[in-house]
Amino acid sequence: MVCRSHFQPNRIAMILGITSALGLWTEIALGDQFQRIYRSPTALGRGDTGVAIADNEEAIFYNPAGLAQGSGIFKGLTLFSPALEISGDTRALVMDAATSQGGDLVSSLTQHIGANQHIGFSNFTGVLLRRVAIGLVTSNETDVLVYKDPAQGGLEAVSAGLYSTTGLTFTLADSYYGGKMLLGMTLGYYKRAQAEFEIGLLEAQSLESTSDLFGYGTTTPVTLGAIFMLPGKGESSLGITVHNLGDAHVTPDSADMSVDSLKQRIDIGYASTTSSKAAKARLLVDYIDATSTYTSNLYKKLHIGGEITLGKRIGISAGLNQGGPCVGTFIDAWLFRMDAGFYTEEISEKVGLRSDRRYFMRFKTGF
Repeated sequence: MVCRSHFQPNRIAMILGITSALGLWTEIALGDQFQRIYRSPTALGRGDTGVAIADNEEAIFYNPAGLAQGSGIFKGLTLFSPALEISGDTRALVMDAATSQGGDLVSSLTQHIGANQHIGFSNFTGVLLRRVAIGLVTSNETDVLVYKDPAQGGLEAVSAGLYSTTGLTFTLADSYYGGKMLLGMTLGYYKRAQAEFEIGLLEAQSLESTSDLFGYGTTTPVTLGAIFMLPGKGESSLGITVHNLGDAHVTPDSADMSVDSLKQRIDIGYASTTSSKAAKARLLVDYIDATSTYTSNLYKKLHIGGEITLGKRIGISAGLNQGGPCVGTFIDAWLFRMDAGFYTEEISEKVGLRSDRRYFMRFKTGF
């Protein structure tokens, strides 16, 4: 929350969730249209791709089969990996609210009509072995859009969606046919919170609490994955992931609550890798939601990316996410890793109509 000595707290600030407490451990946040539990900052910098190469904690959420890659037993221990993402326009909104007379966030919102306000936070902690992984994940996202509502005579209205997930993951994977085929499964146990609403901007100011707008429940989704190493020169692979097998029903905490099920989604990915002693280059193409559970728009499903890593310690990446540009970089100092960059999310049905550029950063510690 933006604070000044003469700032009067208002309810829009609660909706936006511009507080570290909201991002860290509360169950108030918003998920995106594909209801993803966790989005890897590494993948986001390369167009949110990774179905055919997912490894370590990425494998848990992008393709559990990838956990069977490599040799030996121990892959790593992730102690903390807090990641924050924020829309470019949300950064401007916060600055406007901080410098406006009285720190009035409501009046500042009216200067950002039509621009999506997005804040997301996630953290993963877990033990990663080859073939087995146990993790604790929390993921929160908030999206708020102020628009002119014809139904209210052109007055400003707020459309908000908030999701939160906190829970445990258990992943099993193995390799077959000399490592040419990898299969894996992730079982999750999640506490979910959800709120979606549309109200007038003036009405939003009078909200005493947002808690009554939320539904809470638990779910146990199953994700299945496979990776096939393709024959031929170089290294190439094909991956397929079935998220939320058969739809994951969310059991509400009480009869008067409603929380959407996590719908089944099928993702397909291809990766081509060229390696040398000093560097590795990858080209990746993912086709998300192949069965059109969420969207039938081909361009929203298509994700393209590439990355170059030097000695596994420094990397740069770029790509296209739903038609919008993405750029990422990372520095890995063994016990500490930092990822940073931006990606573009399309929040409308048509690509390019309402693109939301989001900046992200993650600090990861472990070994």
